[in-house]
Amino acid sequence: SRLRLRAPAGRLHAHGPEHQLTLYALSSLASFLVEQNRCEEAEPLARDALAMHHALDGEDHPESLKLMLLVGWIALQLGREEEAVELYGRAAELAVARYGEAHAVSLTHLQPLAYLYLRQGRHVQAREILERCLLASRSLYGDEDVHTLDARYDTLAALQESEGHAAALAALEELVADLVRLLGGNDERTRRAIQQLEQARDGRGARE
Repeated sequence: SRLRLRAPAGRLHAHGPEHQLTLYALSSLASFLVEQNRCEEAEPLARDALAMHHALDGEDHPESLKLMLLVGWIALQLGREEEAVELYGRAAELAVARYGEAHAVSLTHLQPLAYLYLRQGRHVQAREILERCLLASRSLYGDEDVHTLDARYDTLAALQESEGHAAALAALEELVADLVRLLGGNDERTRRAIQQLEQARDGRGARE
């Protein structure tokens, strides 16, 4: 870790502040510090790397988008939730504008925004984004790929939160059947969906 911590200074000295290797070193160190829960130290490095990428490669460059999520995650960990929403939203907007929705990069940036909305209790907004992700995943990977199965689960979880257990029950039963058929009953995804289905049945029964 000491070598890694010294890397940006060495790269700055050898290559200058706007060299791609310098940017890589800054972003790598910022990511490393985040992994160590040292977000306050990571933030200025991540912001510097993001500003440099914007200047050199453009705001919608894949590395710029990745760093935008990193800065947003740091803001979230430091208690600045609305700033994180703004950064996640901007990254998703730029990714979709550049690649279209049915692209892996766009999904990578839409999904974190949806999860952040779920965290905030903004279930309807989260569900709208997750439904878009599901359509994109089906177009990219097909109905039986794990990406699509995960997207179905996430969408149904948001539906339960926004409209109640009964609204998602039939679709959850269908998802569990597909997961058992495709992945088996012991797969983690299958077990998770079965648990969600049981909760939906219990929730509906409690209201009846």
